Amino acid sequence: MVKQQIKMQSLVYKVQTFQDRDAFAELYNTYISDIYRFIAFKVPTQHDAEELTGDVFLKVWEHLTNTEASAVRGFRAFLYQIARNTVIDWYRKKSTTHEQATE
Repeated sequence: MVKQQIKMQSLVYKVQTFQDRDAFAELYNTYISDIYRFIAFKVPTQHDAEELTGDVFLKVWEHLTNTEASAVRGFRAFLYQIARNTVIDWYRKKSTTHEQATE
């Protein structure tokens, strides 16, 4: 378990420092199914889950490669926080769109 955490920290460091796409691909491959499953339980369709999962990893890439962003401790927790916030934002946007359509 400790070796896995060190490996993930190393990959995150490579992405943050060098914008290493291979390191990000490894992070992506490690967590894609877990994040998809997490989101799929929260949204109504498979298409929505797939789209939101892609959005999560795009946001993660943008954060990690932003030179002004703070360091990420606990990558897994950070990833799930992004996923949770992405789902919340999706529902907010959906309810706002629905309210505007009924007016």
